[in-house]
Amino acid sequence: MRNIRRLSEEEVQALSMEMKVCYMLQAWNNVADPQTPEEWAKEVGFFNYKKIGVSNNDPVAIKKALEDAEYHIQYINTFII
Repeated sequence: MRNIRRLSEEEVQALSMEMKVCYMLQAWNNVADPQTPEEWAKEVGFFNYKKIGVSNNDPVAIKKALEDAEYHIQYINTFII
């Protein structure tokens, strides 16, 4: 079985800007490997947006996670980069 751990600082630094934003909003461990904000929202992003007792594949929570990530990514692209 794989040893589950948070991503190391080096692994986080190697992420794209979009995935760093996603990691900031909802971190994941080394078992998950989302490559896009959409994958992130479906795999781990929804955790901060779902209500207690609601299924992990709640489309409302997934949509909210993706919208939040896209908002922050757009902000960085517009005002920082």
